[in-house]
Amino acid sequence: MSPSHRPAIDVALLQVAPEVNPVVTTVPGGYNMPLLTGVLAAGLRLLVGRSELGAAFIGSGLAWETELPSLIIVITSPGVYGVMQALHAAAVHRVPIVLLSGETSIAGSVQCGDGVDGPSTTRVTAALCAWSADITRSDAVPGAVLRAVRLASALRRPVHLNIPVHVANGRLAS
Repeated sequence: MSPSHRPAIDVALLQVAPEVNPVVTTVPGGYNMPLLTGVLAAGLRLLVGRSELGAAFIGSGLAWETELPSLIIVITSPGVYGVMQALHAAAVHRVPIVLLSGETSIAGSVQCGDGVDGPSTTRVTAALCAWSADITRSDAVPGAVLRAVRLASALRRPVHLNIPVHVANGRLAS
C-alpha cells in the first residue's frame, strides 16, 4: 500500500517509531483498534495490561527506565478515566508518556449520539498534561502525534491525544 493510501495513524506511528519505546501498552477495545493496528504496522510491540491503569503504570515504568516516551493506548472515557492515577504520577515524576485514546463523542464519530456522551476526556486530562487535544482531521494526525512525542520527551511530561476511529482510519491524500 502506498503511503498516500495508508491510514493516518499508520503514517503517524511509522514516523515516531524511532523516537518512542518499542513496547506500547494497552487494553484493546473496539474504539482503539485502528490505533493498535497502526502500532503493529510501525513495527512496535503490544503489551496488553489487565486494566487501563495497569497498562499505564507499565508504560510509565518503561518510560522511566528507558528515558524514551512510552505510548499508552486506551479506549474512550472509561479507558481514559481508568489511567488518571498513572497520568498524575507521570506528571508529578516527570515521566514522558503519550496517552492515545480512541473514540469519544466528537461530532461525526462512531459513538456520537449513542448515549456515551460525557465530559470531554481531553478537558479532564489537560491539568496533568503538557498538551491534551482532540484530533478531528485525518491530515492532522501525523503532525499531532509527532508533536505529542516530542513534547513529552522535551518537557518530561505526559501528553494526551484523543483520535476518533474515523479520523485515525482516514486515508491521507498525496
